[in-house]
This record gives sequence, structure tokens and C-alpha cells, in this order.
Amino acid sequence: MAAGVYGLSRSGRARFNQFPNVIADDGFVRLQFTSDERVEAASALSTVSAPSKFADLIKIKTRSRLGVYELKVRFPEHFLRESKSKQYGKALLALARIPRLYAAAVPYLWVNLVSRYRARRQLSHLEAYVWERDNSSRAASADAPN
Repeated sequence: MAAGVYGLSRSGRARFNQFPNVIADDGFVRLQFTSDERVEAASALSTVSAPSKFADLIKIKTRSRLGVYELKVRFPEHFLRESKSKQYGKALLALARIPRLYAAAVPYLWVNLVSRYRARRQLSHLEAYVWERDNSSRAASADAPN
């Protein structure tokens, strides 16, 4: 589950000296702790708007994936603390039982394949990486009534 916001206790912040210059700084912080040490504040809310353009979705998914790849290269030991694994087999089996979702699986798989491909290509050129972001949802959020 993505949170959008995180907080650290003093002892948690003491686990590392400086925030590294990485794409996924939130992932770096999360990986300082085992899943048993992480707490979700169920009453806290964070609003995230979906991209309104397909190209922007691919940009942010690529950046997210690239951030994880970068962490795996630079801090592989931190992934020893990660106990969760994605259950792709279970998800595909569940999807196979619901034919009305087959059409939705096509763009989902396309976005994931394209973003993985782009992230792997960009990983070898991180020094030239330009932050990709979704401007469409930022504009939509700014225009939304409160």
C-alpha cells in the first residue's frame, strides 16, 4: 500500500545519517524498517489524483519503478528487511475468474511493461535523469473545489 506521507520517530530518524540523493527517498526510508516496525495511521488521509493522460501515467510509473531499481543497485542490503512480495500469480488467477476484467488487463499490462522497459533503460543513465512527473493531475487537483 502506498501512503503518500511518512513520519519518523527520533530513534527511527537516527537509523541513517543523511537522506541519499535518490529518486525513491520514501522507499529508502521505508526500507530502514522491517514490516513489523512500520505502522499505518488508519485515520490519516492523503489524496492522490490519477493522471488524466496515459503518457503521464507511464511517466510516473517509470519513475516509481526506476526509484526501486536504483535502491536495489545502491542499497541491496536494505531489501533484506522487505518481507512482502507481490503475489502476481494469485492476482492473475483471480483475474482469470472475472472475464469482464480481461479488457482492463490489457492497458494495465501495457503500462507495466512499458514502464519497466523505460526504467531499465534509464537506470544506466541515472546521472542524466530528468524527473518525470504528471502535470495533468496537479492541474486537476488545483481546479477542484474544496
